[in-house]
Amino acid sequence: MFMRSSIPKLPVEVCERIIDNASIGTAKRCSQVCHSWLPRSRVIIFETVTLRSSSKASKLLSLLSRSPSIGYYVCVLRISGPSEIRRWIRDVIRTLPPLLPNVHTLSLSELPHLDSAFYTSVSQFTKVKSLELTLLRAHSIREIIQIVNGFENLRNLHIYSRYISSLDMHPDDNIRSHKLEAFKLIGYPQRQLDRFFHWIIESNSFQSLSTLDLNIYDYTDELNRILHASSKTLRSLRFEFAMNGSMVLKKFPPLTTFPALRFLSLKLHSASDEVSVVRPKLAQGVPESFELLQLRYECFITDLLCEGSQGRWSAFDHFLSSLNLSKPPSLEIECASGIPVIDPDTSEGGEEDGLGCIAEGVGQKQQEENGKIELVGLDRDGLFRRHLPNMYERGLLWCIIGWGTRSYLVSPTEPEKWRSRATGSFPFF
Repeated sequence: MFMRSSIPKLPVEVCERIIDNASIGTAKRCSQVCHSWLPRSRVIIFETVTLRSSSKASKLLSLLSRSPSIGYYVCVLRISGPSEIRRWIRDVIRTLPPLLPNVHTLSLSELPHLDSAFYTSVSQFTKVKSLELTLLRAHSIREIIQIVNGFENLRNLHIYSRYISSLDMHPDDNIRSHKLEAFKLIGYPQRQLDRFFHWIIESNSFQSLSTLDLNIYDYTDELNRILHASSKTLRSLRFEFAMNGSMVLKKFPPLTTFPALRFLSLKLHSASDEVSVVRPKLAQGVPESFELLQLRYECFITDLLCEGSQGRWSAFDHFLSSLNLSKPPSLEIECASGIPVIDPDTSEGGEEDGLGCIAEGVGQKQQEENGKIELVGLDRDGLFRRHLPNMYERGLLWCIIGWGTRSYLVSPTEPEKWRSRATGSFPFF
């Protein structure tokens, strides 16, 4: 005789809510446990699809031919490939748009040489609102613009390009006017970027911009035009410049220019007068909406240890702590590579991978196992406690230990709360 289970079933909406918050691995297991959980699990499993080779692209096309409904779950599509094998990207771009009708985020990396057929094909992703371009070869401004022009609903544009080639824009070339809400750019050289800025400003695409994130060489007149074009709507500004930070800040407009601004993050580079430049710039006033200031300071440890530095840093620390913000400011100090990292007490350490003891009394990498790192002796000599007492005691000071892909963001007060710079997010951002 069949006996009903005494355990009541969870309502369907509760199960779906649980699955919605599950990881991909958990969602895969859920889809195998119960047939009724399969559709909801597929929302998680197929939300993001990454294609890095022709074989993976072929497997996806085969799956879609057997189960076309799976294509409706794909919202984020990332396509990249080894530089020596990129022809398949053209083929997959031609084939996928009608099979993946709900893609709203498209990421293209290591693009092959482009042609008119590519621009036509990629524009068939008609619902794309976020576009990410990682250009590892010397694409021209015209190629970038032609890709961007294909998306009439574009709201977020991210471009990562260390090399932009010729200035081959024609006077008759037109740029589609987009209502961009977020724009992120990492790129060089500056002359080509200025031309790109000029053309995109002329398209009036920055009138609704709320987030601007730039990692470029210098603060130029064209960048100043972008800031003024979007001054009424900007809520978040994040800047990193290759040149001297103090020179950049001198050109930077007063924060009161941006009445809606809530967040400002600046990456500064080592120079003796940067602290004295930052303070008067902030002292000019901040808009009423302003909540959070994040300063990322790249310096040699001697900037903290040298004679006469304590008074300068303490004054800066007091000023940051006295700002009347909704959220307290944060300060990140990144010890630049290329300095001795020898523990003066034990003569241990070294410059291997940029890790180890980061100068006198700052921190030492003890061990790293299974992705975990333990730091001992962090600020054991009270270096940060002396120089930045307010930031230190309030837990707002973070130190970046290491360099490149193997570096860690660490709190001197709570060293166990480290974050991998490569995979984790910075605090307050």
